[in-house]
Amino acid sequence: MNRKKWISLVLAAALTLSLAAPAMAAEGPAPWYAEAQAYVTEKDLMTGTENGFDPEAPVTQATVLQTLYNLEGKPAATGEGEWYTDAVNWAGALGLTEAKDFADAVITREEVSALLETYCAAKESDPQGLMVGNENGEQMADKELTRAEFAQILVRLAAKELPVYGAVLPLQILATSDLHGWFVPWDFSEDVPSTRGSLTYLATLIKARREENPNTILVDCGDTVQSNYVEYFIDHEKNPMLTAMNALGYDVWTFGNHEYNFSLSQRQALVDQFQGAALSGNVFMKDSGEPYLPATAVVERGGVKVGFVGMTTPLIVEFEKGKTSLDEVEVRSPLDCIGKAIEDLKAQNVDAIVGLIHEGLEEENSVPGSGTKDLAEAFPDFDIIISGHAHAAVESETVNGVLLCEPNYNARSLSALHLAFAETEEGWKLVNKSAKLLSAGSVEDPEMVELMKPYQEELSAHVNTPIGQLINKDLVTPEEIPGSGAANMGSVPMLNLMSTAGIFYSGADFTIYNPTYENPGCTVGGISIKDISSGYQFTGGEVSVYPITGAQLKTLLEWVAGYYNTWQEGDLTVSFDPVRRESKYSTNFVGGGIVYTVDVTQEVGSRIQGLALIVKDEAGNPTFDKDGALITTPIEDDTPLNMGAHDYYVRQWVAEGGCWEGQTLTATYSTSDEFGDDGTVRNLTIRYIKEYLKGVVNGDKYDYVSWSVSSGIDKTSEAYQKMLQQLSDGTIQVPSSEAGRTNIAPITEADLK
Repeated sequence: MNRKKWISLVLAAALTLSLAAPAMAAEGPAPWYAEAQAYVTEKDLMTGTENGFDPEAPVTQATVLQTLYNLEGKPAATGEGEWYTDAVNWAGALGLTEAKDFADAVITREEVSALLETYCAAKESDPQGLMVGNENGEQMADKELTRAEFAQILVRLAAKELPVYGAVLPLQILATSDLHGWFVPWDFSEDVPSTRGSLTYLATLIKARREENPNTILVDCGDTVQSNYVEYFIDHEKNPMLTAMNALGYDVWTFGNHEYNFSLSQRQALVDQFQGAALSGNVFMKDSGEPYLPATAVVERGGVKVGFVGMTTPLIVEFEKGKTSLDEVEVRSPLDCIGKAIEDLKAQNVDAIVGLIHEGLEEENSVPGSGTKDLAEAFPDFDIIISGHAHAAVESETVNGVLLCEPNYNARSLSALHLAFAETEEGWKLVNKSAKLLSAGSVEDPEMVELMKPYQEELSAHVNTPIGQLINKDLVTPEEIPGSGAANMGSVPMLNLMSTAGIFYSGADFTIYNPTYENPGCTVGGISIKDISSGYQFTGGEVSVYPITGAQLKTLLEWVAGYYNTWQEGDLTVSFDPVRRESKYSTNFVGGGIVYTVDVTQEVGSRIQGLALIVKDEAGNPTFDKDGALITTPIEDDTPLNMGAHDYYVRQWVAEGGCWEGQTLTATYSTSDEFGDDGTVRNLTIRYIKEYLKGVVNGDKYDYVSWSVSSGIDKTSEAYQKMLQQLSDGTIQVPSSEAGRTNIAPITEADLK
């Protein structure tokens, strides 16, 4: 417990307990603890030690738990094990301690206070007044609690007349979210191992947690069957993600926004494969007005009924705009649907209500009801809300009495929720709830490995499908500063190729892409599907064409340039704004088919220099003069341009808070309209290589610099060379955030060792 909070609790008490017991005269007055000793002895709450009551002896954890267990009437006592075993098991079920890791030891006053706070919360009582300081108001949080002091606490506890519960049933909910195709520890975009996360890892953890508590419910919060190339299986009879989820016994699955990337029939095939309950309660069929998927599911364990409410972010309307995937359905706000879902669960006499909501904690794009904090404020009947979508690792937050958590993404971790249900005359009552975030670890479950093996082999074969040959030059730019990303510092050949393909098929003058793979490219030799995907993360993303002006383009690029920190004298590296760097979605876009420099010695608004349009041939390739320089034409404020970009990003830029807030832009063309699923950036590049280049990619044609970052760094200086050496030998490191986001501050001359 937070020490400041502990002190506030004890200061509120009206009584003062002396920490030093006065010596007893032979016929003097009774000791200060005499009444407390008589009470606990009469009630058989505390038995003595070999020295009798032993008032100044320290209290141990086992004594505290056994005494509270005695107060409860020793429910479900077995008498097996140590003298305190039953008490520890009861306390573990109630959430007072970790029963499996229990080791009896002396307990401090602060630790007792935290334990009593949890105990009183389970009884819906206030713990204030149970513990007090000495006559000087000193709290001595780290001091051991004596037996006499604890006896006095028990007297005060008895005065509260707390309700007595019967048996306590511990129930566990294990939750995942945003698994995004990570059924094995393998990055299929490059066909290489990746140990960051995997369902084969989580299987080990899930099975171990189930062995500890068979009253376990397993749920997932969506975005399950998309990314890491797992969408390859969308039309297969069996999907590896659902095969794994069924084998692990998932009970409930809420659809995420990426489940809606697929057609109605494809989604139905997913639902048919899943052996648990699939939810998405704020989506309705247009023709009948009936729910597309149920809003609720009830899962029973040990006689306790837990009701789940499943909702999907209403922003799927924005994410799927311009596609046919939502043609048959209507999406409503969760705020308009949750109330009825909760009433339906109450009618089924559930003992707890848990939201399984594919939304992050915070509101998204200023849309009401698009964050689970909004939902917790609006619906306090929720006991717990498990979030997703934001790719955040949130162990535990409480809003309006509702416990919130989010289990990260890409199978990297697991939310483990402990719920304690106590038996009362009215039935089961939820008396305690808590959440932990557990790392997936790196131990694969052998059974899951064997089950996933055929899928891994098939997907590896697919991403290695040859599409052409790269000759003469690599499509890679080496990263000079670790963690900075070549694609953040200037043009890279792979993105030049992708931009060329996008311009060729869309007819745009230039493209604006978001290269979240920061070191894209491949080397001379055969080119396969995986080489293209290693250049660009998103499996989706069309090229839509928007007429804009030169002034609008400069405004956009100035906003993009805010991704960089302003260079200061003494900085040896160009670094990134830490807030922009921490964002779930990268906001560092790069232009293709245009020339410009980002001057980070200037403040945002004055950074874009030399903006010009590259003159291209009929294939969308740039043209060069006899000296090898790009042929360009200046872009003035009134220059009319056709920009190629993802429709999703454009809508963000014109929305509230966007760089083009309030402006109206209308697309004149979209590659998804003409090519469907083949109209994505990746697939257009594959098409370009196969159809136009006839399978032969000349790397020399894409090795040019159209944009770059300018700073005051002298790369020939002794300090710069010394920095490179110290980075290489590990003497210094690139500044990173706690979340692992790199290059959030510059390396300076003062940092050199």
